[in-house]
Amino acid sequence: MVAGEVASTDQLRLAQIAWAETPMLQDICEVNGISRDDFLYNRHQVEGLELFLMALPVMRHVIWFPGLVKLQIVHQSISVIEGLEELVSLEYCWLNENNISKIQGLETCTKLRELYLYSNNISKIEGLDTLTGLEVLWLQDNKLSVLEGLTKLTNLRVLWVAANKLISVGHHLDSNVNLEELNLAGNYIGSFREIPHLDRLPNLTHVYFSDPHFGDNPVCQLCNYQTYTLYHLSRVRVIDYNIISDESRQLAEATFVKKKMYYNMRIKTLKRNTSNLVKKADQFRQTKHSEVNLALNVLCRMAKELERELEEAKRLPNIETGSASISEYESKLQSVRTTTLQKHREIELIDEKYEQLRETIETIIKDNISRLLVELQTGGNIRMEEGKPQDVWYQSCMDLVRGRFCAADFAPFGISGIRITKVARVHSRFPKNRFEDRLDHLIDTSNQNYKKALEYLFYGEDPELPGELSSSIESGFRNPAEFEAIGKEGGIPLTNSVFLSEQNRLIGLHKKGLLGPDSKFKNDGLMGRLLVTKVYLGKCAQARVDPAWKSEMENKEPGFDQLIATKDTLHAAKVRRKDYSSSLGSVYRCKPDNEQHRVWFCFDHLCIMPEYLVEFMYIPTSDPQMKLPISTLVDYSTDDRLDELQEVINKLVPTKSELDATDIRSYSHYFLSYIHQCNFIVSGDKEISCELVSSAPVPAQRPKASEIDIDLIRNVTKCTDLNQVVYLNLFGNHIRSIELVHLCVNMRSLILSFNEIQKIEGIQDLPHLTHLDLSFNLIKKVDSLKGLPSLSKLELNNNLIYRLEDVNIIKKVVPTVVDLSLQNNAICEVKGYRFIVLRRVPGLKILDGKVVTPEDLKSAQDRISALNHSIVAKYCHTQPVCAMFLEVLLEWRTTFLSFSSSRKVPSSTPCMRTTASLVNPRRSFQLKFEILLFFEKGYSLTDI
Repeated sequence: MVAGEVASTDQLRLAQIAWAETPMLQDICEVNGISRDDFLYNRHQVEGLELFLMALPVMRHVIWFPGLVKLQIVHQSISVIEGLEELVSLEYCWLNENNISKIQGLETCTKLRELYLYSNNISKIEGLDTLTGLEVLWLQDNKLSVLEGLTKLTNLRVLWVAANKLISVGHHLDSNVNLEELNLAGNYIGSFREIPHLDRLPNLTHVYFSDPHFGDNPVCQLCNYQTYTLYHLSRVRVIDYNIISDESRQLAEATFVKKKMYYNMRIKTLKRNTSNLVKKADQFRQTKHSEVNLALNVLCRMAKELERELEEAKRLPNIETGSASISEYESKLQSVRTTTLQKHREIELIDEKYEQLRETIETIIKDNISRLLVELQTGGNIRMEEGKPQDVWYQSCMDLVRGRFCAADFAPFGISGIRITKVARVHSRFPKNRFEDRLDHLIDTSNQNYKKALEYLFYGEDPELPGELSSSIESGFRNPAEFEAIGKEGGIPLTNSVFLSEQNRLIGLHKKGLLGPDSKFKNDGLMGRLLVTKVYLGKCAQARVDPAWKSEMENKEPGFDQLIATKDTLHAAKVRRKDYSSSLGSVYRCKPDNEQHRVWFCFDHLCIMPEYLVEFMYIPTSDPQMKLPISTLVDYSTDDRLDELQEVINKLVPTKSELDATDIRSYSHYFLSYIHQCNFIVSGDKEISCELVSSAPVPAQRPKASEIDIDLIRNVTKCTDLNQVVYLNLFGNHIRSIELVHLCVNMRSLILSFNEIQKIEGIQDLPHLTHLDLSFNLIKKVDSLKGLPSLSKLELNNNLIYRLEDVNIIKKVVPTVVDLSLQNNAICEVKGYRFIVLRRVPGLKILDGKVVTPEDLKSAQDRISALNHSIVAKYCHTQPVCAMFLEVLLEWRTTFLSFSSSRKVPSSTPCMRTTASLVNPRRSFQLKFEILLFFEKGYSLTDI
């Protein structure tokens, strides 16, 4: 016999044995009308099997029918998919209403087109990657919690995953571009944010979030569900078995567009009001700068005058200093310099307070914009209602938080009080519906006494889970099992103490040096949020305490003995659900020194509902920067003066509506606190400066010169031979032009401050000059500084210099300068001024009176200094345009520089004409867009 005949004989023998020894196989053949002979000789030709209600425990016997095209095994007792390895021709498979818990054994069925696995115990979609030709997949009525494992099924047309435990769609279906029908009914999808994900499926026409057989998703119970769904799923023709008419879609689109326009207007108004407020704050900062600078100018003039007296007394022995001694002049000069340093520190403090205010306002506006976007994206089902003093719930919430604030707990962190800046009521329909349904299941809510079982507890920010508080507002609290899986406590921590809700965050900030009696307070330390929740705790018990953890906590300082464990806490010290009876709804821990302050760990996240969001600011014991009293940091802290605050704000930034007033009210405390602090910083400046200047000794007044001549030089220096002049001080005259000083070829120090000089000229070929002082003049440009190879100190502060090109000139003509002063010039207003100067003049050791540190130099060098092809390629999204983009920018720079000399900015018209002349019409618009992107990144034409 040949090999094929031997194999056939062996297979026949095996089939005969299987038939004789497997009654179950006989039953399968009997119900499908397959005789013994058909099984033995024609089983390869069997294309379909139907097995219903037979209580089959296993399905491996189907392996005897390798030619199957259709297989139906329904309502059996099988728990494992097996026996399909040889069924390479299988196209249709029903394995529904069984006890299957895992998708497996289908890898070789690559021709499979339809697969039905509904009504099983499957908890994960897996094992389908090889079924690339699959078109229909039914997985409804299983235990799926995540929509995953479908990325390879690019030909999938129908997907039913109804009646599972899905809470989101996300991007899991993005690769299923041929999907036409999707059934998600009867899951736990509760957010409108999941609906737009489906719009990325170009062929989707049938979507079901609600199905009479499987039920609804929570999202179906939300307001504006139909409008929101119709707008975002523009290609879908059937939603929840309802055929969508053109009229319905147009109405939904018109309604949503109106809502979108409204929220866009609100966001723009919010940004405008905020921008106006920041501008007012900046104007106030400039006003205070002017006040301090006025005092500084007086002090600088006095310092220059005293320095002249001392320097002349040192260099010119024959000069008399009047009745005052040199030591008296030195003492007064030291006092003036000390006061000057204090004034500079005041300017720095004002700038710091301004930056803190700006950062605070930016944080608040981002949060407010985020809330508006959430409100839009959720169709108004998540909304924050800001409270007003006349609202009853507002005052109740304020009293609740203040009553649960214990100042003694915060003392180790340098905090003495709390100021509530905002209270908002949370309107979140999905968590509310879920909470009410859960209560109906646990207790009899028809009896009004059930409310006595509810508690109002705090939930604070968790530094290890940023964004968790906001997520809890939008989607409700996560299952405690998820927290336990990432190393956190196995229950949701809720407390009746403000301190305990904030303890972990405060300890983290204390470790960073941002909080504490001697710390430099920052806004992120002083500002905080907590969520007031309504909770049903159920049956409670005290949490078990691990001895090792208890001993560790007892050895810590008061305030640092944490009741809520972190990820680094001993595993045995954390609350674990399995360690407690299933009848318990929560367990609690008590504060060692006050058992009334507790933390409850709630095991049922459905029994917690967000009610109010409270924003507050801590009141520090003192401000280590200035040692200001608390009152200067608190300013108006009582609610009865809130209206007065609003009136002040309205005068600065007039509001047109109640919504505008609400927006501004969010910043009122911070803005007025900033004003109060700045006023306190500069209080008494004028009096202190005048008192110091008028104190003895006062140098005698000298006659004022209007021009420099040889007689003036000889008279001031007491030298008849100009070659012997090494020090020339012409401070405080009315000199308008520099003349004849080049004759003093050996001069080392030239002082021309407090004059009326408009142009640098006549200072050249002075090889020994080391110090040049041209401060407090009217100089606009730096030029004619030639032949000064020894110059190391150059003072140009308090002039009219406005061009960055002048910095390049300084580097080129006097490269030896190590001490440069340019402050109080227009150039200082340029963004990144200090870094630009340090990048262009890297040899500086002192800039504007401040020592240049290695960190300053590194930061300056890390910044982009010039435009090159690599930068253009980075910001130009289309490669062929790069060269033209650079050419256009260089052309723009030439135009810009030609206009900048006259302090005029070139109009857009010639620039656009330049662009059009360099590129063809089809690329012109794109190139203009690329150029706009370039400027949006913060570059300027002077960087090219």
